[in-house]
Amino acid sequence: MPTGSAESGTSQLVILSSLQIDGQAGRLFATAQVNGEPKIAVTDTRDGRLLAAWDDPGQLALDTARERLVVDRGAQGVALLNATTREIQGIVPLTSQEEPLAPQIDSRTGLIYAFRDSTVYIIDPAIRKVIRSIALEIPTTTCDKPAGDATIYQAVADSTSNRLYLSFITRTCIPWATATLIAFDADVKTEIGRTSIDINTKFLPYDGRLFGISANRLGPASSWGWDGATSRQDESVDLQGRLAGMVLDRKRKLIYEAVGETIRIFNPARQELIDQISAPLLAEGSLAGHDPVSDNLFIVSATGRLYLWPAERLSDAALSPIPAPAPLPIAAVQSISLAPNWAESRTMVAMLDDTRCGGSQLFVMINPTSGWLPSPISATPDCESVAAVAFSPAYKQDSLLFAATNQPPTILRSVDTGRSWTAAETPFLEGTRFTALLPSADYATDQTLYALTSTSLLYRSRDGGRNWLLLDQRIDQVALAGGSGPSLTLYGAYGGRLLHSTNGGDKWQEIGPTPNSEPLVMLQAAPSAGDFPLLYAFTVGGHFARSLDGGAGWNPVMETSSGPAYLAIAANVAEEQRPLFLLHDRTLTASYDGMASVWASTMAEEASRLRPTAIAIAPDFASSPYLFAGTADGQIVRIRADE
Repeated sequence: MPTGSAESGTSQLVILSSLQIDGQAGRLFATAQVNGEPKIAVTDTRDGRLLAAWDDPGQLALDTARERLVVDRGAQGVALLNATTREIQGIVPLTSQEEPLAPQIDSRTGLIYAFRDSTVYIIDPAIRKVIRSIALEIPTTTCDKPAGDATIYQAVADSTSNRLYLSFITRTCIPWATATLIAFDADVKTEIGRTSIDINTKFLPYDGRLFGISANRLGPASSWGWDGATSRQDESVDLQGRLAGMVLDRKRKLIYEAVGETIRIFNPARQELIDQISAPLLAEGSLAGHDPVSDNLFIVSATGRLYLWPAERLSDAALSPIPAPAPLPIAAVQSISLAPNWAESRTMVAMLDDTRCGGSQLFVMINPTSGWLPSPISATPDCESVAAVAFSPAYKQDSLLFAATNQPPTILRSVDTGRSWTAAETPFLEGTRFTALLPSADYATDQTLYALTSTSLLYRSRDGGRNWLLLDQRIDQVALAGGSGPSLTLYGAYGGRLLHSTNGGDKWQEIGPTPNSEPLVMLQAAPSAGDFPLLYAFTVGGHFARSLDGGAGWNPVMETSSGPAYLAIAANVAEEQRPLFLLHDRTLTASYDGMASVWASTMAEEASRLRPTAIAIAPDFASSPYLFAGTADGQIVRIRADE
């Protein structure tokens, strides 16, 4: 689809939690990343526009009657905020737990339920204290062997029936897993009923009952209603796809169930399905809420992009969910680059696919306050063809940003983070298509850069990108590996052979074959305490390998499918513990020992869920262990990625 142009000043929003909806005030609350920074995002229920971004996010609950936002910050306790002004009304300390369940609100009394492991804490916001804690002993088994007490897995409060519904995973034995759901009387604080459910279950309360949908991946799915005590009605249903949310429409007295790429419209009074609506956006996303005032349904994509869908027009095939305003277009992120002084400035640039012109649009974020802004490079900014971009390694001192474009073919400099550009003095042949732009690590001293083209031409500049010289050696891939000025060390690959230069590319020596003697689609170097830099290569045949001896020999890391590959290296970490992230086929592979071995990484796996199209690593990864993932729909997500 056409990418369009960005609206200056619009913040990039990545929704990370369920939505809290205040329809009367026209506000949505969610834990989010706003321009890459963790925040509580306050957005407009009518169009998804960001209204405010508050610090210190956590798990949220909203008491609309009392205009109170409850934020469980885990180790920092439970904060009570004025939902309009963000004024802190109090903080209630609790035992430490990372990522606790979201709190629940008793709308009758205003009491707050917070959760730690298997304990329910009841907080009175009037006195800002825990007035009671209830430790629940629900035994769990692993393959029928006792495994201690289960922790609370899901929780929802129903003020109509004065109940708290809690589920616990009580039996696991791969591939089976079941949960126990209990109904807890919020007045007398005792259990009044329990029932078994599959762990793959969504449920919500309505009119004194609990309605749910369960999808056992090895058995029949069911739609059910439960009175919290002895009466439960189950009906087998044919479901295709994962459960992606369950939302109550109080205005129409209906329940919307998101299953796979479908919204099932369910009448709880008659306990029957009345319609099904196609919703492809839900394939990896979630149905996050309904606001009866604006009558919008809210969908959050797998990448955290917010969409709005008028509920009264769900059956209108011509109408699709509307994305909330965003500075980055719905287009694939081709690359992400962080300024060398990112830790101080938070300056970033990103290239997003522009299919109309065969290149990319360039966007810059000078700092999180400014947000993402377009950086037009050509005289016709409606059609951009940026091919590569790079920060000067001395960016903190010289503010230089470089970009290579294909139409017209040139290399440009900017000293104001992309607000204005100056083209190189050297003309390049029409039809030149650049593939890489590499500044010397010692650029502050030697003013040297290299540019590589799709036809294996390698250019060098020694005056900061103003003038360029075509070097004699043809190169498919190139990596800079240390040195300065005339003694710069380069490694290159051409036609399945590895080459080496110690004089900045003037002369090359053949070292030997590349892995499997195949042409390379990726070649990178990293510093080493040994005699040679570490080399990493990915071949056209899908062989990924590293070399400890300057390319004389290759140690295979993995064999996979062919296609582009991208490597993010924490170069400032000792090689024995050095994190590396390989992006291939929209999947991430992580290592925390320089790819001597490949590790399973929870956060890298989480990033793979986004199906990333580009990655970048924080320059100060040792103290700020973040990986940035760009997605096919123009989102840039910051992910904790240490071991």
